[in-house]
Amino acid sequence: MGRPGTPTSNRADIMTLASIPARIAALGLITFCAAACQSNIHPRSQSELAPAMAAAQSNDWETVADSLESFKVESFDRNARPIFLRLAGDSHWELGKIDPAINYYRAYIQSPDSRTDAFRIGNRLLKVGTEYLQGTRKGFLGFFSAPARGETILDDLATYHYQNDDLKADALIRLGHYHLEEGAFTEAKIDFDNLIERFTGTKYEDVGTFRAAQASYFRIISPESGVTDMRTARNLLTSYLLHFSQTGAYVDEATQLLVQVDSLIAQHYVVVGDFYAKINNLRGARNAYLEAERYTGTEGAANALKNRQALPHDTKPIVAEPAATEEGS
Repeated sequence: MGRPGTPTSNRADIMTLASIPARIAALGLITFCAAACQSNIHPRSQSELAPAMAAAQSNDWETVADSLESFKVESFDRNARPIFLRLAGDSHWELGKIDPAINYYRAYIQSPDSRTDAFRIGNRLLKVGTEYLQGTRKGFLGFFSAPARGETILDDLATYHYQNDDLKADALIRLGHYHLEEGAFTEAKIDFDNLIERFTGTKYEDVGTFRAAQASYFRIISPESGVTDMRTARNLLTSYLLHFSQTGAYVDEATQLLVQVDSLIAQHYVVVGDFYAKINNLRGARNAYLEAERYTGTEGAANALKNRQALPHDTKPIVAEPAATEEGS
């Protein structure tokens, strides 16, 4: 037998050994935090960017890049950070390094002080984001398209860009059209709902309202769609035609879609009526056919009328529901 206390001693040794990585990690974290805190005690100011700003004025982008190479954005004060981000983005862009330029630009437009050249930078983001969406700009190693990166860029532009509403609206519209083309109809409707919410009463409300209704329509022609989705699409299309009947750019398309939605709803109730008729639920069948007949002018309404008239007479007596009584009466 071993001496008393040996197992305890071994266990303590094991615990001590096991704790070494944690202690090292904690020491590293403390060192990192100390360095970070030290770097922020005296943040860099705009004056330290003067050489890079002068080089940018001369379009000497190599010098701009060299001047910024030893800096990090977090080392600058609040006023200097947007300037650093803009210069870093511009130098990478002009030197053909588009991906890192986009990263700097995305950070730039999220800054509350991003006013200078915001329109120019926003246009660059719009261009590159659209290229990623369309697959004309490749992602990793130049071999793979990166539509998800395009979505992120355009979403940032629509959310954070401070200066130009047209750019924000254009980004949302392009996102919505991309999602429509990809069959992501729920996402497309969200995009156009956002467009309506942010630009109510502007020229963009027309396209937003119609495309949101169109996205709902495309959702209902999918196999998993139900009548609730169909009614939602119908309500949106009806609302569009009500509000934009005189000025809307999509009145004809909306009218055609409404006809198709009515046909789908009518056909849905014909199927329901046929099912009830098959199981000899004549009252349920009759009610379903009558619902289908409300959508006049559709093939489903005509079939519903024919099928309802062919039903045998419902001889089942109507049983009234018992009147509700108070407990104990």
